[in-house]
Amino acid sequence: MADKLLSTIESLGIVPVIVLKDAEKAVPLAKALLDGGIPCIEVTFRTSAAEESIRRISKAYPQMMCGAGTVLSIEQAQKAIDAGASFIVSPGLDEKLVRWCQEHSVPVFPGVCTASEVQAAVGLGLNVLKFFPAESSGGVKMIKDLCGPFPSVRFMTTGGISMANLAEYTTSPYVVAVGGSWMAKGDIIEKQDWAKITMLCKEAVTAIKDLRSGKKEEPKAQPSKPVEKNRVHKIVTFGEIMLRLKSPEHERFFQSPKLEATFGGGEANVAVSLSMFGEHAQFVTALPKNAIGESAVAEIRRHGVDVSRINMVDGGRVGIYFLETGADQRPSLVVYDRADSCIAKAKPSDFDFDAIMDGADWFHVTGITPAVSQSCADCALSAMKAAKKAGAKVSIDLNYRKKLWKYGKSAPEVMRELTKYADVIIANEEDIQKCLDISAPVDVTSGKIDTDVYKVLTEEVKKQFPNVSHVAVSLRESRSADRNGWSAALNGKGGFYHSRHYDMNDIIDRVGGGDSFAAGIIFGLLNYEDEEFALNYAVAASALKHTIPGDFNLTRRSEVEALCKGDGSGRVQR
Repeated sequence: MADKLLSTIESLGIVPVIVLKDAEKAVPLAKALLDGGIPCIEVTFRTSAAEESIRRISKAYPQMMCGAGTVLSIEQAQKAIDAGASFIVSPGLDEKLVRWCQEHSVPVFPGVCTASEVQAAVGLGLNVLKFFPAESSGGVKMIKDLCGPFPSVRFMTTGGISMANLAEYTTSPYVVAVGGSWMAKGDIIEKQDWAKITMLCKEAVTAIKDLRSGKKEEPKAQPSKPVEKNRVHKIVTFGEIMLRLKSPEHERFFQSPKLEATFGGGEANVAVSLSMFGEHAQFVTALPKNAIGESAVAEIRRHGVDVSRINMVDGGRVGIYFLETGADQRPSLVVYDRADSCIAKAKPSDFDFDAIMDGADWFHVTGITPAVSQSCADCALSAMKAAKKAGAKVSIDLNYRKKLWKYGKSAPEVMRELTKYADVIIANEEDIQKCLDISAPVDVTSGKIDTDVYKVLTEEVKKQFPNVSHVAVSLRESRSADRNGWSAALNGKGGFYHSRHYDMNDIIDRVGGGDSFAAGIIFGLLNYEDEEFALNYAVAASALKHTIPGDFNLTRRSEVEALCKGDGSGRVQR
């Protein structure tokens, strides 16, 4: 809990320090902060309304990290934690209070301003401290001096910080985050001017982001600064994993009397790829308690995926898909045999999605899952709602499969409802047209790309679904079954981007290529501040997947970044 809390605070760079005199204003204030992009608050225990304010905020917005500040005693700390506080901040260093918090696994940040206090805190096992009062204690210069003899210590600074001096604190390598009240001062709260608080929060968030990046144009071939250093994200995916039976090499079905058996499926492929990149990926599905179901679990587990939430059920079956790999002008062919699979019969009540999403940073599902059955669509919707409730980002890869929509509802009828709960849409041009009923003059078989069309198309998606912040579109130029051009476009928060282009002239296996692109987008948006680099990372990851047989993208982060830097020579790495 402490690591996740600290990572989130560090990524934000700011903690609003709030004095609440009236608990009735707590919930609308929390909403104003969230709307402004700050899911964190420190409610000071200076008033009688503090305890009830924390309780109301924690209940109304469980995704909000609500801490208690100006805590002077163990009794106050106990009240704050019982009310729902997730961390404790004290103005000074109280050994008894610190040890109580440690014994109860409560993150605590005591205030210090001298070398003796820092040394005492380090002796208690702490390395992130509150520097208070910052300005009157010497500011950034004093912080730098303290970090000389204590290089492992970093600070959250409060006291006298405002937009006027934000830059010197935010750009200091010794400062995790700044605490302040300028974005939600007492008089603004009293006036209940929530819109102004949201505006001031957005200004602060933007200012910190700009200051950290230096507003310098980085070479796009180089990785941008990670959003959160050494941060492993929990990413949950939900869907079906199938037995994949493929004809050898480029043979037709049963040209020789054998099929190659592996496993694959959209959300499972994404989970494996993210695990290979170093994330905590958790795959959720339903499988039968038999040798085939257990083999599927073992296959994704060996790639580091968390399988603890897979439902193993009595009876049922594993879905199957048959694959014949095309060549030149002969296209690849997929035949599905997935009726009555365990996941097709699964119901939302079979999964404790609230518990599954606890601590999740991101949830991903594809349009394949709701196409399988009505109950699968219900599961996808329940999972997305639980993810949003938990404060996780939600992505959906539209993935239109005309062979699957057979249970009485059209793709737009289902997918437009699901899209209302998504932050990130991943698709190709046909997916958007067939799933969202949003059209653009695109010929998917022409082999040519007109990026202006995709800008218009993605803008229309964001217009119809204002909850969506990013629309990523893969752009495949299909010249033949094993010769493709490959790039992508992203309509993000900062603008519209078109990626680097790859000519893939010897495709080994294109199945799973879209899933590797989706995994790259998720990883890129979580780990890089630069949206354009995040897009290029995703395209490079997918380009590499096309060189690997099977559904899974077994490339590492370092390999993808090397290709982003321009190393596509294929020379032997020694």
